[in-house]
Amino acid sequence: MKRDEKPQRANASAGPSPASSAEAGPEPTPTPAANDAGANAGRADASERAPAAPLRFPAKSAQAAREASWDPCKLLHPGALGSFGTASIDSDRGEFQKCHVTVADGESAAEVELTMFTGEDPDGDVADQHDGVTVYSAESDGECTRDVVFGPEDRYTFSFEASHVEGSGTDLCDLVQSVADRAVADVAADDIPVRTAEPLPGSAIGRSTCALPSDGALRTALNLDDVVGPRREFAEWDCMWDGDDGRDLRLLFQRDEGYDPDDGTRFSASGHTAYERGDHWEDGCLVDVVAQRGPSPEGDGPVSELLRIHLTGESDRDTLCDDAMEVARSAASSL
Repeated sequence: MKRDEKPQRANASAGPSPASSAEAGPEPTPTPAANDAGANAGRADASERAPAAPLRFPAKSAQAAREASWDPCKLLHPGALGSFGTASIDSDRGEFQKCHVTVADGESAAEVELTMFTGEDPDGDVADQHDGVTVYSAESDGECTRDVVFGPEDRYTFSFEASHVEGSGTDLCDLVQSVADRAVADVAADDIPVRTAEPLPGSAIGRSTCALPSDGALRTALNLDDVVGPRREFAEWDCMWDGDDGRDLRLLFQRDEGYDPDDGTRFSASGHTAYERGDHWEDGCLVDVVAQRGPSPEGDGPVSELLRIHLTGESDRDTLCDDAMEVARSAASSL
């Protein structure tokens, strides 16, 4: 997904301390070490031999905490991609449930993007099915995908998408199949790798967007007297409400490297910098709240964690933006 592009929407169905809403667990587990997200292939292999304490997410429901604990960067197994070239991880682009690995070989480079979904219809045709895991494959011009589907009622989809970054020397389907095969083995063994790297101090990764806005702000935004509970997506980092007069409200977390918008009106929301960005996502009104900012784990510049509020409906844009800003102020006070 290109930077600041509206994320794909699934077909749905307060932290322990001011420093962070995720915390390291007391028990070691045989998962890759915390610093392997930005490592090269050799370091990634070494880290897979070292035990590390997994992060815990006590502010989330049990199911959301389990989902949040899964590490998409470790699922990409960058250390196992040496036959394709030199692998490097980009761990802080897009949603928390997303990670990218770039594999460079001479003048050619390809990228595999992994996104973890709940309730998502897989792309392509069934290519393999065993041990409670189904793999779907699809190929189009310049892209090759594998969707790994598992869980009760096929609740979870790990979607791997390979594309060329430079040149065209890498066989995209061989690359994405190699990555997907390892993920299938992890899932079948009930050994999905977990997060161990400490997040930014005060990171939003341990929070649920469903719990951030007040009832009053929700009633205004949705034009309802009684608000029905939200649809909760993966790890509750993305929550959606349906309202009256065609109104739909979405709150989600995203990360953006070098975030510095030039198309919005800046304002303050409970001490957080925020931007009213109008039709940046074309329909409705988008408001961004900068939840946290800090250095990238890969050392390639600053990264911002954004709370994004998107309100659509039949009202004019100014009205939608006024109501979205009220939600933003309310949600920011809970960050």
